[in-house]
Amino acid sequence: AAPRAPKKKPVALYTADDTNKVSAPAGVAVDNFMVLWTNKQLGTQAGSVAGGYSTPPSSDKGAAVRPVSTVTDRAYGVCLARDNAIFTSSEKYVYGVRKTGGVVAMISDTMQKPRGCAWDGEGTVYVADKGSGKIFAFPGSVASMTKQPMVKVAELEDVYGLAVVVSSSWRQLTGTLVAVVISGWFL
Repeated sequence: AAPRAPKKKPVALYTADDTNKVSAPAGVAVDNFMVLWTNKQLGTQAGSVAGGYSTPPSSDKGAAVRPVSTVTDRAYGVCLARDNAIFTSSEKYVYGVRKTGGVVAMISDTMQKPRGCAWDGEGTVYVADKGSGKIFAFPGSVASMTKQPMVKVAELEDVYGLAVVVSSSWRQLTGTLVAVVISGWFL
C-alpha cells in the first residue's frame, strides 16, 4: 500500500525567528512535558542543549525557552534517561545533566566523534561513535551523573543515529532490540 499523507501538517515548535536558543539544531528528545534539542553552532551562547515546552505558548515563544547546558559550542545527539539529559559533543565527549539544567557531568572523554544516543527505558544508554564506527553502552539511570565506563556493544561503519525499539512480545524472545540508522539504511 502507498504511504498516506499525514492528516496534520508538521508544525515548527521553536525557530531561530522565535528565539536565539535555536542555532543549527541537531538532536531532539521529548517527554510528555518538554522538548530538548542540541545546537551545532553557538552552543556556549545559545545552549549546547536548550529546551522549551512541548506545547509552546501562543505568543512570545522565546520566553519559554532556556538553555539546559552551555558546556560545548557544538552538540549533536541528545536523549533522555529518566530525569537526565545525555548529549554528545562534536569530538570526544559525552555529557549528562538533569533535564531541568544544573551541573553538567562529563560521562566519557574516550569517543572520537560521538553522535546519536538512545536510552532503552530501563537503565542503559547507547551512544553512536561515528569516528570509531562503534556503539557503546553505559548505565544512564544513575542518581548522580559521573564518568562511566563505556562498553562496546557493536561495530558499524558510519554509525550516527540510534533508536531503541522495545516490544513486550519481542522482549520475551530476544530482549531489547536496538535499531540503528546508518547512512540512511535501517538495520
